[in-house]
Amino acid sequence: EFSSLMREENWDVVFAPLHRLQRPTNPIGGMTALFQVMSSVPFISRLVSSTKTDLIHSNSTTAHVAGGLAGQRCQKPTIWHARDLVSLGRLAPALAARATRVVAISSCVAQRLK
Repeated sequence: EFSSLMREENWDVVFAPLHRLQRPTNPIGGMTALFQVMSSVPFISRLVSSTKTDLIHSNSTTAHVAGGLAGQRCQKPTIWHARDLVSLGRLAPALAARATRVVAISSCVAQRLK
């Protein structure tokens, strides 16, 4: 729905297909998930450059790991659309530092991020 609204306002919208991740249940699964996300950064960076993208919208925390790094690499503003109530621990400040703006899906998620 968000992309349809953007298109109605004459924005070009391009999706970067990312791997659908399952929550890891062991260290090997965690490393695999991290590798999959991190391997998306060069792809997103090339996509941003080739489409002359002005803004990166990461539609989840997982997507923002890659989108935030790609935005930093390409020097483009990023929006982190936070939807999860998971504890991010030490990762939260790094994610927030790579976001131009953070949109929380609810006040509960916003409080968790603070």
